[in-house]
Amino acid sequence: MRLKNFKIGANTIAAGITDVGLRRSHNEDAFLIDSKIGLIALADGVGGRDAGEVASSEAINALQEYLAEYQDKGIIRSKDSNLTSHQPVTASSLNSTRHTVDQAMAAVIYANDKVYTKNQDYGWPLDRLMGTTLTGLICVPDAPWSTVAFHVGDSRLYRLRDGQMEQLTRDDSLHQDWLDNGRVGKEPQKNILSQCIGPQSHVQPTIFAPAFRRNDLLLLCSDGLSDLVDEEELRDRMLETDRKQLDVTCQALITAANNHGGNDNITAVLVSRQ
Repeated sequence: MRLKNFKIGANTIAAGITDVGLRRSHNEDAFLIDSKIGLIALADGVGGRDAGEVASSEAINALQEYLAEYQDKGIIRSKDSNLTSHQPVTASSLNSTRHTVDQAMAAVIYANDKVYTKNQDYGWPLDRLMGTTLTGLICVPDAPWSTVAFHVGDSRLYRLRDGQMEQLTRDDSLHQDWLDNGRVGKEPQKNILSQCIGPQSHVQPTIFAPAFRRNDLLLLCSDGLSDLVDEEELRDRMLETDRKQLDVTCQALITAANNHGGNDNITAVLVSRQ
C-alpha cells in the first residue's frame, strides 16, 4: 500500500508505504493516515497462527473508530488515562494537548481490548496469541503546532531536525531491557517483545508530546526497516527528502531495507511540518 502526501491541518503533510519485503509470503504490517481526525498510526502484527495481519488491522481500525467517535461526541470511554512517558512532558504542552493525551491513552487501551477480545474468542493457547505493535501520532486539531505520540512495542518514531537524527521511542523488548540493565546475562533475541497490543488484558502505553517544529521530519517505521537500515543511513536518505514528495523518500527507505536483505515486512511513514 502506498499513500501519497496527505495534508493534516494547515501545516502537516504525511505519506507512507508498506511492503511485504523479500522473504515473507504476506504482509502483517498496517498503517493509516487519517487527515480528518489527525491520526497517523503504524502497527506490526506478530504471532497467532499467521494472524498478525488480523491483529495489526484490528488495532488500527479500533484506534480510528475510537478517535472518530471521541471527536464526534467528545466522549472518553476509558477512565484509565494516566500519562506515562519515557520523556518529560512540559506543563505548557499538557495545557494545550491535555484532552488529546487522554484520547491517545484511552484509544490505545480500547485497541488492546479489541485485539485481546478476539484472542479470547478464538480460544488460542498462550503461545499462539496474536498481537501487534502500535506507534503513532495524533495531531491536535485545535492546536496546530501540537502533537501527541503513543507507543507500544518495537516499531519506532524518529525525528530529523537540523541534520540530527533522534529516536523518540524506546523499544518494548527484552533486548532493550538487557541493554538498559548493562548487558548482564545472555543477550536476548531482538524480536521478543516485553509488551504489545492484544495478548494481555492490560497494556501500559507510552504517551508523550514530542516537540515537532517547522522543517522537522518524523519517521514512523516497523522493525523491518530499523533492523536492517542503520540510523546514519536513515538520516542520509531523509536529508534528501523533497517535502512535496514524501512518498518518494518512503520508497527509497523501503528499497534500502530490501537491498539489505528484506527479511521482514517493511513500513515507512514520513510526516513533515511546514
